[in-house]
Amino acid sequence: SSTGVSTVVVTATDGGGLSASTGFTVTVTAPVSATIGEPGSFTITGVQTVSCVVVSGGQRAVTFTPQYGGMTGGPINFSVVNERAATSDPGPYTLTLYTDNPTITLSAQQGSTAATYRY
Repeated sequence: SSTGVSTVVVTATDGGGLSASTGFTVTVTAPVSATIGEPGSFTITGVQTVSCVVVSGGQRAVTFTPQYGGMTGGPINFSVVNERAATSDPGPYTLTLYTDNPTITLSAQQGSTAATYRY
């Protein structure tokens, strides 16, 4: 995974030649917390962003797939704190987020080992 800042500008032009543009910044930061458990155990190692689509001036639909390490082959229950209930579906996941809340906390559990990741 990689950290950094990217600016995205979207311009739409109608058949009459009129256009409108909007832009936003996407910031990817290193995880604040990675694993609750023993070193080398199950963890969320990063996130693969599939897409980020403008829904409105202050909303984005983000589609992503969490990346895991230290997996045992057992089922993984994944959730997004305060955003998405736990599921064993492998993803990718889509959330509609507000731009004034740029960080979400991913949570996953495999067996008795839980992991979190700030995205």
